[in-house]
Amino acid sequence: MLGGTKQSYIWTVNGTVWYIVNSLAGNKILAQQYGDQIVSTWSIPESLFDAEFIEAKDLRYMSQVVSHEPKAGWSTRLLRSDYAGAATEVRRVSDNVTLDIGFLDAYSYDVPAFDTHIGASTGTLETWYDQFNANDSNQATNANQPLITPTSGSNGRTSLNYDGSNDFMPVNSLSAGFSGVQTPFTWLALIRSESLASSRSFLTAGSSTTNSPFIVSRFINTPFNRFIRSDNAAVQDIMDINVPVVDTYYIVGIMFDGIDVFFLWNGVQTKVTAAVLGQITLNRFTIGAFIRAATIQLWDGDIDEAFVWDSAIGVKDLALASYNMSQFYAVY
Repeated sequence: MLGGTKQSYIWTVNGTVWYIVNSLAGNKILAQQYGDQIVSTWSIPESLFDAEFIEAKDLRYMSQVVSHEPKAGWSTRLLRSDYAGAATEVRRVSDNVTLDIGFLDAYSYDVPAFDTHIGASTGTLETWYDQFNANDSNQATNANQPLITPTSGSNGRTSLNYDGSNDFMPVNSLSAGFSGVQTPFTWLALIRSESLASSRSFLTAGSSTTNSPFIVSRFINTPFNRFIRSDNAAVQDIMDINVPVVDTYYIVGIMFDGIDVFFLWNGVQTKVTAAVLGQITLNRFTIGAFIRAATIQLWDGDIDEAFVWDSAIGVKDLALASYNMSQFYAVY
């Protein structure tokens, strides 16, 4: 077994997945993953990588990495090779004209098409298309649409910026998948916070009634990444773990298997035993906000990619999905 900081490339050779990892000694090593460990007995000079493996070098789609298909996945990069739709519907602020923007190449957002559409104006996110099951996120109110900046995100990728005052993206078609008693699920998102002055929620499932049940992942001003489940009787399970820093990108995951909660924080997983709650009945899912009666907690910063599964996908798939995101966005 070896110690290393991250995978800098993911390769496939004859169907076998290989990783190029940066070792603690500063060398790049060719390795495979077995369970939750990266294992290698083979070290070759970096100068030989392209010569020996150029035909196999492959920045892999998310659909090729995880064995569990997401219930929904939103991004400005292409997440599956057979997806033929757009990434976003963009509203030009100057005249409210909208246009679907897709992908420039095998992976990236079509920035030239975005720039041509927007011109000297700015662009906001009206629809964020789900690339797996048509659970599209649509915000019809202009004032509540996040700002799109095509090259200001992590690793120069596209950024979707929520202003902390108005912006959020509803996806209520997903809410039923998180209802029930001890119902398993997995959430994963690439986020950056611009403020820790108050509670800021980035992924939430809830109900439109007062004193309603909810599931929420947020940053609070302690500061902590706080995860809460609240059932129909308002019995709550509150967990504070990991310390966020303002203006820092994080790949954050939450997986609940019906017994334990697994937190993922830039590649590091932590397991916490969850409380046993009663029935949770939900009818709303929101990206970028927690909204319940008079309570509104809006995200202030970027949410550039997000996934939900209506199952616990397992620690291996959670790790692989995080690695895949980090490879594209260079987060850790």
